[in-house]
Amino acid sequence: MVGLLSQIKGSIAVSVLSVILAVPSAISFVFLNEFMIPQKAGFVIDLMIDTVAGIPSVIFGLWGLVKIVPYFAQTHPPGTSLLVGAIILAMMIFPGLVIGIRGLLQTFGQHYSLAASSLNLSSYSYFFKVFMNSSLKGLAGVIILQFGRSLGETMAVLMVTGNVAQDPESLFSPIRTLTSNIALEMAYATGGHRSSLFMSGLILACVLLLFSLLVLALRKESHE
Repeated sequence: MVGLLSQIKGSIAVSVLSVILAVPSAISFVFLNEFMIPQKAGFVIDLMIDTVAGIPSVIFGLWGLVKIVPYFAQTHPPGTSLLVGAIILAMMIFPGLVIGIRGLLQTFGQHYSLAASSLNLSSYSYFFKVFMNSSLKGLAGVIILQFGRSLGETMAVLMVTGNVAQDPESLFSPIRTLTSNIALEMAYATGGHRSSLFMSGLILACVLLLFSLLVLALRKESHE
């Protein structure tokens, strides 16, 4: 049970940290791409984002293992850690956040862009003061969906977090998540050990179901 608690803490910590890293970057990226970059270049960048969103997670994990882990190993050995896992997950959910925020902005612009132009609002004011304040529920839904993806990720996290069943004491502590634990131990688990792995999966399924219901509720309120 102690091991399971540490894995729950590890899963939550790496997912929350990945969202903290990815959300401000995605919001800033959408603003720059939509308002500061020429339209033709923005189209190419949008295409690249859509392409990156389809890259398998194991590719991100392999890249992190080869490039990011050795970099951190120079100062914080062994290099695999909570922080590296969060960086990789942030990179994975970044395209989904950009696509979601971009979709919200396009829908919002259909109703309010002409009004903003008539009021001579700057791009900054329109995006950060009007759009952001008016689309909080939609943004929350996008963030929750990507948090759920981060929480359920397996292979990339397994490759870069160290897989040590302990409470994360710092950003550089190796951790083990629930999904990684299932992937590592299910092949040889028996009896009570196997039951605990199924319990881990049930916990994840229930949490993700709650997130999905929350997103549906937010969307319903935003449409009303």
